[in-house]
Amino acid sequence: MPQFLTDFLILSESGKVVFNEGNSFTIDEQLIGGFLFACISFHETLFVKELKSVEFKTHTIFFYKKDQFLFVGFSKKNVNSKAAQGNLEYLGDKFVEMYRNLPEEWDSDLRRFRDFSQEVEKTKKERVLDLLAERFHEV
Repeated sequence: MPQFLTDFLILSESGKVVFNEGNSFTIDEQLIGGFLFACISFHETLFVKELKSVEFKTHTIFFYKKDQFLFVGFSKKNVNSKAAQGNLEYLGDKFVEMYRNLPEEWDSDLRRFRDFSQEVEKTKKERVLDLLAERFHEV
């Protein structure tokens, strides 16, 4: 998907993956979530600032914290970083808006977030249409 994330995770305050969209992972998503959560915590403790992204040879991982969740997006390196970060933040804000009434002590039932997949797909389509419209107006 142009300018979009290949994978998208939402982690709880404890590092548990509560939502996963994409299928690039060949290892357990909870293991990835725990590792990423530990990296973020380490970075914030060491440098006392928020980590926005980490670049690797072929991919970039983006981070966005809002309320009680950590949103993590993966993209190929050739994707516009600003657009990918914007997409992650948009999805994060949308998730928080949709589930703002989540009780402080929710029962950890992840089924309540299943319908968010539809929102992710809808957002992907909207972003592609926006990109096509921009290119059409350039011509």
